Amino acid sequence: MNRQEIAIGEPTLTERFGRQTLSARIWIGLQEHELWFRVQNGRIAHRIEPFVAACYLLAMKTNMRLCVPQAISLKMMEGLEEFRQIFCEWYPAFHPVEIRTVPRAPQEQMPKAEGVAAFFTGGVDSFYTLRQRLSELTGLIFVHGFDIPLKNTGLRQQISAELRAVADHVQIPLVEVETNLREIIDAHLSWPEHAHGAALAAVALLFAPQFHRVYIAASNSYPDFSAFGSHPFTDPLWSTEEVEIVHDGFYTRRLHKVEEIAGWDVAMDHLRVCWKNRGGAYNCCRCEKCVRTMVALRIVGGLERCRTFPGGLRMWDVRLTTPETEWLRICTQENLEELQKRDRRDPALERALKDGLSGRYHRGVWKLARRLLHRLRR
Repeated sequence: MNRQEIAIGEPTLTERFGRQTLSARIWIGLQEHELWFRVQNGRIAHRIEPFVAACYLLAMKTNMRLCVPQAISLKMMEGLEEFRQIFCEWYPAFHPVEIRTVPRAPQEQMPKAEGVAAFFTGGVDSFYTLRQRLSELTGLIFVHGFDIPLKNTGLRQQISAELRAVADHVQIPLVEVETNLREIIDAHLSWPEHAHGAALAAVALLFAPQFHRVYIAASNSYPDFSAFGSHPFTDPLWSTEEVEIVHDGFYTRRLHKVEEIAGWDVAMDHLRVCWKNRGGAYNCCRCEKCVRTMVALRIVGGLERCRTFPGGLRMWDVRLTTPETEWLRICTQENLEELQKRDRRDPALERALKDGLSGRYHRGVWKLARRLLHRLRR
């Protein structure tokens, strides 16, 4: 293998015990990996495009040529040209690398499937997309190995049970995918900042035999269009002639999404937002994302109805949750402004949000107290 290229081997599709696995060898310089996707429900495409989506950002970040052994979608090739222009503008550490491949002939395209799917994690954004697209969707997709590591089998089983309960309630099948993609790319790419949009696209492209459109729920909202791994400008550029990838819900602010789902019993019974999962918890109730979501639920009057935050909201945690990025500061400021606009006053929460924005508990003696508190929690 060449030190200066990323090479994708021929993909192999196998089936065992009703599960289909699409796998391929990939070489990052002289390092060899086997990248695989495993699906329990229904057919997946024996195509190269999922591996192109998985590896293209790796090539851009490492400044290596990407070598692809098969022809790929012409639409995807055109999208990649625009994608690299955008990403190189956003992130100077990425490079406009060469991709060695050719476009697939029109007669090699497969017929478009009839189904429509959305990625579903049980979070605010995906619940909002589910509610808005309920009449259109024929499938929900959850990926094991993205936000929850494959080795965390206990938590994965709990999440599967919760999401299946939602799927049963809305009468839409849940399609579960396992993949080791994140284990390979984490050494080179930031998952939230760079990689998760491309990774979701790689999974979406697996399902060409089942779905002609796949929705990715937006994390950010208009007008907060800062550079991000999943974005309304870039997600659609991974589309092919068979699968349209749609970035959904960016026109709605997060607090309004929370308000929309707060009146939906199934969302309040199964909402999952935590990414730290301390102690294997479904929602730890203490991390920044849990606290921010509980604040929003309290503002719209839905926190007491949500059964998945058993730890409750503590004002001390709100004070200690100083936004670490501009986007988180915008979210916190939006929560404060919305709280101040509403008729139902909440002085304790208002003071705590102001303290968090000011960062006063991250300075001086409060900084020492905060460190001591974290040690006691451990």
